[in-house]
Amino acid sequence: MNKKILVICGATASGKSAYAIEQALKRNGIILNADSMQIYKYIPILTAQPSKKDLSIVPHELYGGVEIDAEFSVGKWLSLVVPRIKEILTIGKTPILVGGTGLYLKSLIEGFAVIPQISSETKEYIADIRAKHTNSELHAMLETRDITLYNRLKTNDTKRILRGLEVYHETKKPLSEWQISNHTSFFNRSLFSITLINPERQVIYNNCNRRFIKMLENGAIEEVKFIMENYPDIRYPEAIGLKEIISYLKNECTLKEATVKAQQLTRNYAKRQLTWLKHQMKYDTMIEST
Repeated sequence: MNKKILVICGATASGKSAYAIEQALKRNGIILNADSMQIYKYIPILTAQPSKKDLSIVPHELYGGVEIDAEFSVGKWLSLVVPRIKEILTIGKTPILVGGTGLYLKSLIEGFAVIPQISSETKEYIADIRAKHTNSELHAMLETRDITLYNRLKTNDTKRILRGLEVYHETKKPLSEWQISNHTSFFNRSLFSITLINPERQVIYNNCNRRFIKMLENGAIEEVKFIMENYPDIRYPEAIGLKEIISYLKNECTLKEATVKAQQLTRNYAKRQLTWLKHQMKYDTMIEST
């Protein structure tokens, strides 16, 4: 396996997809999705999945294949992407991972801790505790169950605190211990070539604003109508703009209000992505314009 595994990361609307297509054409590549929202069916416009034109230029995989009501995780993504990367390398092509979901990419590059599945009973039990306690109280509970995780997390990091409580309740073993003892590596770091796409922040913000308008023009509202009609009782993926369009369709706000809110959330998300990627990813190349 003498070819590199290309990783192209960056904030939303930073130009990753266009750069990935350019590299795929140069390197006989196959593009693999590394975005947690682009994995879902029925919302290709809202999640900026590759267009028909993009798909006709180079192969794209792992986009839009998961049911909208299915639970998906980094572990499930790794179970799909790792064997596919190996297959692509074996046939002499270049795997090109593209996305802004940092945890997916970091887990692929640095390895992943396999944690036992959490039962629905445990999830319900912890959800009941969550409903009755403040963030500070939940954080304090973690101290007696997983001191390492407690010291690592801030009080307002509710999602990870709850995850730590779930794992301990289910397995009677701290999550921090699972992360050490069950750590799996997939590829040597030297196989990866990691590029961070990093245009000026204002450029990204402007792109975010324009892209949401284009999504609306291209049929994002119709996508949301479809899932509301066909999947009315599920927990929807956390795709930015989905809740805002639902609010508009329920006459809870105007389209203008929904648009402004979605644009703001997209800009905020892009800022968080870029901060995370710069501090958590060890990239080989940074491109400041595409």
